[in-house]
Amino acid sequence: IINTIAFTNVELAEKKREYEDYLNHKLPETIANWCKINKCFLIHYSSDYVYNIRSKKPISENQLICPINVYGKTKAQGDLAIIKSRCNSIILRCSWVYSFTHVSFLQKLIQKIKNQETIHVVDDQIGTPTPASWIAEITFNLIKLNEFNKGCNVINCVPSGYVSWYGFAKQIFIFLKNYDPMIEKVKFIPINTSSYQLFAPRPLNSRLSNIKLKRTIDK
Repeated sequence: IINTIAFTNVELAEKKREYEDYLNHKLPETIANWCKINKCFLIHYSSDYVYNIRSKKPISENQLICPINVYGKTKAQGDLAIIKSRCNSIILRCSWVYSFTHVSFLQKLIQKIKNQETIHVVDDQIGTPTPASWIAEITFNLIKLNEFNKGCNVINCVPSGYVSWYGFAKQIFIFLKNYDPMIEKVKFIPINTSSYQLFAPRPLNSRLSNIKLKRTIDK
């Protein structure tokens, strides 16, 4: 079973806590318990939001989880429920997932670039933008390895490199400009998270170490 279901609206999660808990915690728990009873293998997607580490060092899978918002807490509870079930499983912790086909930072930024001349973007949150298609490819490769049939394994599923949302936004603009010269000049202004009006707090460090993933895939 590959569980891709999650409530990912971080802001709305603070207001719809019961619904958030059901999709991110109770549902994975139910699936994991079913997998344990029926000897079925489970792949579940987690999030960098289960952490809130002030250090600028990459976060390994052994780091204690310490979420600071409702979304992160429910994702962490879902992870712990899967681990507790003892079903054969992989928990893939992803960060800053984006695609052209689903709501993401990429889609929202493209829309803003089309409609605005000035865009304010947070510059003190650091992480790794991760294409959804890349996650799908990694998932497929892990399934082919067939080495995770004993207990639960947690793996950070991110490419190499780190950038701020501001840096990511500028690269997106450069990419779009190369393909569409008609896109007008947009001014990007870096701001701190503290000056951005958000209901739910965000972790500043989303640098996930992918050393374990590299070692696993290279086997």
